[in-house]
Parts: sequence; C-alpha cells; structure tokens
Amino acid sequence: MNDAVAAIALGRRIDLTREADFVIGSVQARPTACEVVAGVRRVRLQPRVMQVLVALARTGGEPVSREALTEVCWGRVRVGDDALNRCIQRLRRLAEAEWKDAFTIETIPRVGYRLSVSSASTEGSMEPETGGEAARPPIASKPSIAVVPFANLSNDPEQAYFAQGMVAEIVGALSRFKSVFVLAASSNVYLKGEVASPQDAARKLGVGYLLEGSVRKAAGRVRITVNLIDTSNGAQIWTDHFEDTLEDVFALQDRVALRVAGVIEPTVRDVDVHRMSTRATDNMNSYDLYLRADALFCSFTKDDTLLAIDLLGQAIALDPNFALALSQSAVCHRQVIDYAWSDDLESCRLRGLELAEMALSLGCGDDRVLAQVAISLPGLEGRLDRALFLIERAIVLNPGSAFVWLGSRLIHSQ
Repeated sequence: MNDAVAAIALGRRIDLTREADFVIGSVQARPTACEVVAGVRRVRLQPRVMQVLVALARTGGEPVSREALTEVCWGRVRVGDDALNRCIQRLRRLAEAEWKDAFTIETIPRVGYRLSVSSASTEGSMEPETGGEAARPPIASKPSIAVVPFANLSNDPEQAYFAQGMVAEIVGALSRFKSVFVLAASSNVYLKGEVASPQDAARKLGVGYLLEGSVRKAAGRVRITVNLIDTSNGAQIWTDHFEDTLEDVFALQDRVALRVAGVIEPTVRDVDVHRMSTRATDNMNSYDLYLRADALFCSFTKDDTLLAIDLLGQAIALDPNFALALSQSAVCHRQVIDYAWSDDLESCRLRGLELAEMALSLGCGDDRVLAQVAISLPGLEGRLDRALFLIERAIVLNPGSAFVWLGSRLIHSQ
C-alpha cells in the first residue's frame, strides 16, 4: 500500500477545526469554515463533504479505499454506502459546475477513489505550483490579522500545549475587537515549522498582518515575545515582549491582545477592551489542566478522551465555576457516547447532561461555552431544538468566531 494511502487508513479522524487551508488546482479549500473559494465565489460544504475532500487531497493523487475514507471521516460510527456516495457525488457536481473542473474524483474499481487536480497545478498536491498564483481569498475591509502558532521555548517539549493555549486565548481576545478581523489559529496551523515569507502567508491566509512569537514558561513565570509583520511588504512594524507570573497570566494575555490591536487599529473602543477582559477562570492550575485536556480531546482516541475527562474533572474540582471546562467535559462525554467507549453509557450520558446544565448556568454569556454545550446536546439528549437555539445565541455573541460557525454547521448537519 502507498505510504500516503496508509497514512489515511491509519490516521486519526479528521478534525476540521485543526485542518489547514489548502489549494487544489484553481480553488482554495478552507476546512475550518467548511467552504471552497474560487475567485470571488464561495461555496459552503456540509462538514462531512469537507472531511471527504480533505481526506482525498491528503493522499497526493494516490487511490484511497472507501474503508479508509469512512474511518477518518466517520470514525467508528456505522454508516451505509450511500453516505459516502452522496459526499462524492456532491464534490463531483461542484467541481464540474462551480469550479471549472479544478479537479476530478475518479472511481478506481475494487479499490476506491482518487482525486486528480487539473494540469494547472502539480499533480495531487495540496499546495499551489511553485511560481504559480493560487486563488487568494479576499482580504477583509477592516484590518485583518492571522496569528501563527507560537514557538515553545520551554525546556520541556510537552509544554507545547501551553503555547498553543496562549495563542488560542490571544486570538479569542482579539476577535472581540469589532474593528479587527482575526483569523483563528486553527485555520493556519500548517504554517507551524514552515519557512514562509509574509507575502506567502498573505496569499494563503488573505490577511494584512501576521502575528508570530514564542512562549517560554519556567520557574513560575511566563514570557511572551511577539512580532507584528505587514504582509504587504514583509516589514516588521512592531516587536515587544511581555513577562509576568503564572498567577497573572490572564492579565498578560489581555495586555498582549490590547497592544497588538492598538498597533494595527488605533480606534479600538473602551467598551471592547472591557468586554475582552472577562476570563473564564482565575485559577491558573485549573486553566493549565483545561489546556492539557483540550489538546488531548482533539486526538479523537478513546484513551486520550478518557484522560481529558479526568483532567477536566480535576480542573472543575479546583474551580467549580469554570464554565468552559464544564462545557468541554460535556463534549467529551458525548464523544464517549458516540463511540461507545464506556460499559455504562447511560451513566455517562446523565453525567454529560449534568455538566452541560452546570456550564449553561455559569457561562450563558460566553460564546465558547454556548457552542460547546450546543455541540454536546444532540448526542446527550437525542434532539436538536435546544442545540440550535444555543448555537444561534453563540453566533450573536461572537459572529467572528470560526469555532462557533463550525459548531453551527456540525449541528445543522445532524
């Protein structure tokens, strides 16, 4: 079996919130937004259809079996042949009608499927041809910034989760400034470790500014170094470093976000500053446990999910009012239900519902809490009405959140 195909067959389930944007022929796929962009036209896909497209593109033009596609897109959920057939047919129709044959999906008898891109791009590549100009998404009318995953400079490589969490919090804080468009870190995670010019980043991400940096955590203190780059000319227009104790890490995140927003958009209003300063917990140890659990949950494996539930339980014990940890635990419990990872599914379901209700009572004004509870409820309650209501509230609270919009699409696809 080809190595690329083996990677699909043995890989973990595709998590659209963690997938990088990529180019196929003359179109750009944006998994986190569940959309494909061709010039000025955008086509939104159902999450399952986007997962199939991601899986096919990953193989580099090699055939991939139906079994492998089902495994990485549906996990252990049993589905009929029609489910995959509908996704393939949808992609084929769009490629022909909307994307001017940017790619084709071939059926390989007794094997599976193969995605082939047009001759305008390197065969099977998820990246644009060297020297070619990929379809660039339109830059927002207001100042736009992408936050590249920060480097972990701690002596312990396992502290990478902390750097990732810091980026997520800074992105979340920046997204609450209505005068700045912020691209979520999950949308550009593929730039981590890649040598790319600011102009390349602008072409791939469609932003005017790039924020990069590093995090060092040691001896009870944390130090963040950030660089802000104007992608139009590659010039570094601002650099600074911030340092504080771990007990004051939340105030530190606020200072970084406020300083960045102030540099690229001087008209930020006081009301936005006040809104972004609200934090989910003041307990650093609880927050650290939450970050560890969040990194584990995204693996979509039984052992990591159960460990994430344990860590979240410890976080909640330290801060019973930590609504974000409660809602994340509810999502983890739904995942256990979905994949039958427990010998007592009914007790797991009831515990998940209890966590969801507690999260709602404490965090009804937090878009992330509402979105996570909404995602958990269909699997815990077996119905969609309350989930739809909650996700709509989350959209109203933060219409610029990629996570909230992805949650909406996931819920509407059920």
